Amino acid sequence: MQDQLSGVGPALRRARERRSLTIEEASRDTKLAIEQLRSLEAERFADLLGDVYVRGSLRTYAKYLGLSPDKVVAAYARQADDPQPPSPPSKLGRVEAAIAATRIRDNHRLLVLVALTLLLIAVVFGFV
Repeated sequence: MQDQLSGVGPALRRARERRSLTIEEASRDTKLAIEQLRSLEAERFADLLGDVYVRGSLRTYAKYLGLSPDKVVAAYARQADDPQPPSPPSKLGRVEAAIAATRIRDNHRLLVLVALTLLLIAVVFGFV
């Protein structure tokens, strides 16, 4: 995650100051450590334990301050470094194609075997 200013930290600080709360009071009420709150307000997200923890802390702090937790987390998410998933391969190579064909062929064999077994069971019970 980068420490880019997304506006989340200053918004949290302004909301706390508008409510005339000290960082110590906010820490006591939210059960978040003072250093965690300072990191959130300064947008030093890398100081925290990871993205999931940052999002949870932002939700807790935003709710406590009377802000919309969803909007605060969304503003953070716009600035967070979310890695893009790798693109799928454009086409299968010879080995991959052979493996895929084998799997399909094996699946068909299994279906035929199951169908024949069921048919045999039905015939046996039909005579009994």
